[in-house]
Amino acid sequence: MASYSMGKKFNTVYSMSDRSLIIEDAKIFFVNMTKEGKYDRSFCVALSEKLANELKREGWNVKYSEPREDGDAGEYYIPVAVKYGKFPPAIYTINGKSKTLISETNVDTVQSMRYENVDIIIAPYTWDDNGVDRVKAYLKTMYITVESNRLDKKYAYLDEEITGEDAPF
Repeated sequence: MASYSMGKKFNTVYSMSDRSLIIEDAKIFFVNMTKEGKYDRSFCVALSEKLANELKREGWNVKYSEPREDGDAGEYYIPVAVKYGKFPPAIYTINGKSKTLISETNVDTVQSMRYENVDIIIAPYTWDDNGVDRVKAYLKTMYITVESNRLDKKYAYLDEEITGEDAPF
């Protein structure tokens, strides 16, 4: 697997020995982290046409969305399941110099965040569908750099831990 250009942004894609995908600067959409009703937690990741074709040949569940308006381009993507169980995903938010692990109880907060950057590792689950290999994508790891505004940056020093002689008690 190599690097693929994704329009204005450049996504770097690596494949690990276990066929997991690492996508840096991922474009994610249709984020559903609430697990309400019959729907499971999931999101979609945009793919370049070249990567989409390669993953499709390998049996991944690659989808295509038609252009919404004249002049728009369609988009290739894969749906990614977010499952908590035996091997839960590690989802981190990055806010300034702070990294926070998001638990299953508060993963729904990810849905309303504004992102500057998203890096992900997607683990494949392969099964035989009447002699045809199929691959479902599961989230393994996600780092979300939260969009910060002027005041977030101004007060970022409050997130730093005070230790030693600087501690007030």
